[in-house]
Amino acid sequence: MRSLIFALAGASVLAVLSAQPVSAQTAPPHLCDTLAANPLDEARKAPGVETANLKGEPARAACQDALKEYPNEPRFQFQLGRAMRALNLNEDALFWYRKAAETGYAGAQNSLGVMFMQGLGVKADCNEAVRWYAKAAAQGYEPAKRNLEAAPCLSRA
Repeated sequence: MRSLIFALAGASVLAVLSAQPVSAQTAPPHLCDTLAANPLDEARKAPGVETANLKGEPARAACQDALKEYPNEPRFQFQLGRAMRALNLNEDALFWYRKAAETGYAGAQNSLGVMFMQGLGVKADCNEAVRWYAKAAAQGYEPAKRNLEAAPCLSRA
C-alpha cells in the first residue's frame, strides 16, 4: 500500500512538472497564420501576408477562432492585432499588440512601437515607441532595429 501511495505521488509530481502552462504552448498552424502572419515574423507558421495585402475581416474572424482554441497564444494575439489594424480599428489593434508584446513577442513589440510612433489608437509618444522597439531589437528583430535607428527622439550626437 505504501509503495502504491509513493507511486501515485510520484506520478502526480511528474505530471505537474511535465505540464506546460497554456501560454508556453506553441499552437499548431491555423488559418489565422495563413491570413494574418507577418512575413517578417520569425515565429510565423505560414509565409505571411504583407500589410497592404492583408484582408482584415477574414483575418479577424480566423484569428478570433484561433484564440478561442488557444487564448494565450501570443502569435494569434499579434496576428489579430494585424487584422484589427488592417480594419483601421486602431484601439483594438493596440490592445492585441500589447497583450502579445507583454509576453515578449518581438513582432508585437515592434508593432506596438509603430502604433506609438505614429499615434495610432494612442497619443503619439516617441519615447514609448523607442521602449518597445528596444525590447524587440534586443531579441534580434531586424525591423525593430531599423525603427530604433530611425527614431527621431533619439539623440544622434
